[in-house]
Amino acid sequence: MGLFNTIKKLFIYREPLQGDQFELLEDASEEIVSPYQVPQPNMGESSQQNATYQTPMGKQPKGKKSPLRVEEWNLERQQDPAAPKTDATAEEDRLSKDLEHNRARIQEELNIPTNRDAKVRNLRIGKSTKAFIVYIEGMADSTTINDFILRPLMTADNFESLQEKCSADYILENILTINGVTKASDYTHTISQILEGKTALFIDGSEFCLLVESRGFEKRNVDQPV
Repeated sequence: MGLFNTIKKLFIYREPLQGDQFELLEDASEEIVSPYQVPQPNMGESSQQNATYQTPMGKQPKGKKSPLRVEEWNLERQQDPAAPKTDATAEEDRLSKDLEHNRARIQEELNIPTNRDAKVRNLRIGKSTKAFIVYIEGMADSTTINDFILRPLMTADNFESLQEKCSADYILENILTINGVTKASDYTHTISQILEGKTALFIDGSEFCLLVESRGFEKRNVDQPV
């Protein structure tokens, strides 16, 4: 019977004996705060509009962006390339009558001679007036440059009737016969056109340069597949 009672106790549930139990009581003034609850600071109406609430990890909630203050908006507008230029910026961007100053600025902007694709070619217009052209090799057509830009400019007979110093307007109206020749007066526009494949002509004593249409991308032969 002793063995039977031992086995019986293993399979029969009995209520545990009542003992002392410990219970942590909460004070009435205590509040349960979730660790993910965002604290709401007490601010005025104007301060609340510009406040940026942060999560406990110090990061802004996803999908929310705080509004910009007027000072920040004005600063971003000044840094926008599309924003109107100030008088000082426009004056600095304007081409110079000094040929060497224009050459130095172009070489700096196009990173010459490190940039081997950007080419500068010196010449004398009508064998008297100093000038140079700038183009991007591989984007500008060499035949157009040689036959329709350099050849007429370096032919002295084309300037026999010229009584005054050679100007960009005279070359535009009397010398260059190719279509698509325009004048430019600032570095920003000039460099952007050079990078698109046009050839820029700078003339000593002129505050304008001529942008000549010379785009003709080089084509590679189709190789046999490996």
